Amino acid sequence: MSESAALARCRKLPAEAIIAYQDVPRRRQEAPIFRSVSSDTTYLCELRRQLLLRGRRQRSGLGSEFGSLVRYLKHGKEGGTPHPGRVAWVSYRNLDGINDPTLAARLMRAHAEESPRVERPVYHFGLSLSPAEHLEPAQWNAAVDRVLARMGLAEHQALVMAHGDTDREHVHVVVNRVHEDGRAWETRQDMVEV
Repeated sequence: MSESAALARCRKLPAEAIIAYQDVPRRRQEAPIFRSVSSDTTYLCELRRQLLLRGRRQRSGLGSEFGSLVRYLKHGKEGGTPHPGRVAWVSYRNLDGINDPTLAARLMRAHAEESPRVERPVYHFGLSLSPAEHLEPAQWNAAVDRVLARMGLAEHQALVMAHGDTDREHVHVVVNRVHEDGRAWETRQDMVEV
């Protein structure tokens, strides 16, 4: 749903009855969840925040190229000026002996090619904190491990890249949907499981 369509739909409700759409994937949600707010301004700010969150989620999801995603996560947009603190740290899952993101992307691609029926083997999502919050790398890694386990991806190859180029501390997780047994993980198990 576009922002204008969401605004038009929600404007039909009284301001006191409106709030944010619950941040869950649309296919799993029957209807928006509302709570009471006191003013139109609060409502519009919350709606905008939720729409922006949904827009961010669209950048996550399935893809076909490990290399181009990892290159973007490392360096930013092609032709742009890279931020010196863009990559704070990197960690790996089920990629024994790998300590380079580019090499990890190559290995993940090679593994995915062993299952040629999977056209989009890349699964990417991000986790972020509020601007005032901070986690140490060990805490981030524990959180990522819990998320991957809840999603059924704990045994899949994954790369975690922390970014330090915005006011929100965040990590990107790149996962190979192809398991070592050759079967592909289904996305219908994604963020709802988290």
